[in-house]
Amino acid sequence: MFGDTICHQLGVPQPEFLKSMSESKLMYSIGGFFIFAQISTGLRSTGAFEVTVNDQLVFSKLETGT
Repeated sequence: MFGDTICHQLGVPQPEFLKSMSESKLMYSIGGFFIFAQISTGLRSTGAFEVTVNDQLVFSKLETGT
């Protein structure tokens, strides 16, 4: 979104991939959404969680495997 402005402020030429992204923002936004959705689904599907009290681990589903 701000690649051209940032590159201009830094005094460096804008890379081609930033030009490509700025020309098709909607496509990259939709792609980013789907990638984020896949990652978050994968993280949630483990069912793992941990309980801590005063920075001490009380229970870890990862360790017990139950």
